[in-house]
Amino acid sequence: MAEGFCLTGGQVYNFERRCFEPARVVVSENHAVIEKASAAAHSADAPEGWRAVDVSGCSILPGLTDFHTHVGRGGGLLPYDPDQFCPVTGVSEVQDGGTYGTDDFDRFAKETAAESKIRIHALLHVAREGQMHPEAFENQRPERIDEILLRDYCEKYSGLITGFKIRLESVMFEEHYAAAAVEKACGIASLLPGSRRVMVHLGRISDMEQLRDVISVLRPGDIVTHIYQPGVSGFSSPGGIYEELRRAQERGVLLDTGFGSRQWSYRTIENAQISGVIPDTVSSDCNQTNIILPVPVSIQYAAAVLRSAGMTEDDLIWRLCANAQRCLNGVKTEELYDRGDLFVFRKADAALEMKDMTGAEKRLEQKILPVLTVVRGNIVYRAH
Repeated sequence: MAEGFCLTGGQVYNFERRCFEPARVVVSENHAVIEKASAAAHSADAPEGWRAVDVSGCSILPGLTDFHTHVGRGGGLLPYDPDQFCPVTGVSEVQDGGTYGTDDFDRFAKETAAESKIRIHALLHVAREGQMHPEAFENQRPERIDEILLRDYCEKYSGLITGFKIRLESVMFEEHYAAAAVEKACGIASLLPGSRRVMVHLGRISDMEQLRDVISVLRPGDIVTHIYQPGVSGFSSPGGIYEELRRAQERGVLLDTGFGSRQWSYRTIENAQISGVIPDTVSSDCNQTNIILPVPVSIQYAAAVLRSAGMTEDDLIWRLCANAQRCLNGVKTEELYDRGDLFVFRKADAALEMKDMTGAEKRLEQKILPVLTVVRGNIVYRAH
């Protein structure tokens, strides 16, 4: 059982007023209570009998949610150990973005999801082999998507699996089965109990006619990730693919950043903004291959990209916390702090040069320094 404690001296984000306010946070197992302070001095005192943790000068948010990442233990090129990386970046909850198909999902559920300090959900890849062997593209032909097997796993891991993942790659468009594969995945998801989403990885595809067909079969709640692809004709100007994504978003399809290491440019972000496309969720798509880069890919990296591209702090917080939790768990804004997941950080003046995959640069004058991460009322990271 978690030892209760009280965060004192900090500023807590008020989602209703969209600002940080002085408050103390009383934390116990699976729970946190915000006690608003009439003055900053009041928030420096802990209730009698509670251990005080002084976070003076710091800001407090609900734990961050990474809506698309790749976690796991025990092999594979993509997955990283969530307990070693997520807490130090303020992430308390993740949705694995289809690393595993049914061939490897049992091991992932047992060795990673059940044992991790952070909260884990997962999209089940429609191909049995998943992305555990990324040097060979997974077989996603419609006839090979096993409906019975996918339904059995969703029933077996009903609290873990949130839906399905399908990656659109060039071979699917060359052989004209991309839309049929996505339609089959959506059809299976529609027959399952609860809200089962389909996340579509938007590859570097220029065939607008087939892309329209793919997007047209997506349902409200389904997700398109990697919406800032560079170097593809459909993303190279306002309109085009962004007009299709805007229409899909208007009918309830969710748009996710999935930054990764090669999935964005400032030009495509600007083209999306001009077309009225703003992401619903912010995700890193971080994995073992990009968390070791000179500038590691993380949720902090994703946030810095969007801030440097002009997104306001309030809009970013909304997407990292409130909207991500609404989309993932159906958590209401007023319930965000209740589960005992918190991210405590301080801001520091620092010149950060953010460079996209085309070499374009923008400058940030401030960086975020993680101080404390709390999951289910337990401190899982504390800066030295």
